[in-house]
Amino acid sequence: MVIRKRAPRSVQRIDVARLPEDVVALIDALGPDENVVVTRDGASIATISSTIDVVQGAIVDRNASDEANDQAPTDYEGVTVVATAMELSTAARVALAA
Repeated sequence: MVIRKRAPRSVQRIDVARLPEDVVALIDALGPDENVVVTRDGASIATISSTIDVVQGAIVDRNASDEANDQAPTDYEGVTVVATAMELSTAARVALAA
């Protein structure tokens, strides 16, 4: 039996400037592991996937002082931060806060 390797497909690109603004907004809003499914007559024909690996944010210099805010830094010693990746009931959030 002979196994043939398929030649790699060429990558096709679409410049985002050619797309309608509402489509660009959907793509820009994609987070990590999110995608937009493109359909025709209700059938899926393509998927646009996010290539972002991390949530974007701002880098803040710890040593930069804010001229308008020259008060002493708050002492967060002993503070515990709890983050969840799921929706919690009000009772569960109150229990965690306590």
